[in-house]
Amino acid sequence: MSYFHILSFSLFSRKQPSRGISPSDSLPFPGNCGGRQILLLCLLLSASVLGEIPFWQDSITPVWGADRATVLPMAPLASTNLPVYTLDQTIRLALGRNPEIAKKRALTGQKAAHSIEAGELPDPKLVVGEQYFPISFNMGQSLLAMTTVGLRQSFSPWGKRDLLHQQALEEQKTSGWDLKDSEIRLVRNVRTAWIDLYQDTQKEAILRSLAALWKKTFEAALTRYRQGTGTESDLLLAQFQKDNLRDKQEVLHVQEQESLHRLMRLAHISRPFRIAEEEPHIPAPLP
Repeated sequence: MSYFHILSFSLFSRKQPSRGISPSDSLPFPGNCGGRQILLLCLLLSASVLGEIPFWQDSITPVWGADRATVLPMAPLASTNLPVYTLDQTIRLALGRNPEIAKKRALTGQKAAHSIEAGELPDPKLVVGEQYFPISFNMGQSLLAMTTVGLRQSFSPWGKRDLLHQQALEEQKTSGWDLKDSEIRLVRNVRTAWIDLYQDTQKEAILRSLAALWKKTFEAALTRYRQGTGTESDLLLAQFQKDNLRDKQEVLHVQEQESLHRLMRLAHISRPFRIAEEEPHIPAPLP
């Protein structure tokens, strides 16, 4: 520990130094409090210049001294352990796991079965009963009981069965069109979210390459500035571009996460995944 460090510690703690300087060898201080404060300030400044107070050096850093760029957290899409899904696979998962579409599919099947049933005759019914026949008109004698078994078939009025069949067919068509509309809307939303995520991924790759180039430019400008062959304006410009790209990467990282979670909600996927690197094939719009 240096002389200035021990002396400044003694002034702060108001204790005698344990080693290095004896009380008899201490410097004479002026009698007034103002002179002592001035001397204390001079000692602190001297110690900071000589590197004896490290917390000053950590708190004050030159603008061009930040050689290390802030490392962004690794995005889930950048991990190689995540599953990779194509656009067609994601659409199939979304159509197969959507509860609303599954409910409408069941309703469409029910309507189809009802339309077939409405066009046919109702099933015959088995009728079991008992009939009583009097043996004579004498009320004192018992009756003769006979059990009957038979089939009963009911017939609708003329043309009613055809009307019921046509009504059931129309309900089946309406349910089918409703199901088709829900599937088309879901496919459209999945494709839109996929395109947004694909664009964010491509932009992030471009910004990453540009950030690497500006980082090398900044390091070269910093080396030239330290050697005295470069200007401070070039150094500040390189640092500004590097920090600007870092800010854009952070904003794009948030957008990428939002697009990923939106696609996960649409496809009902519980864990993050990576999209395929090839460009998605989007069919041409309807005329």
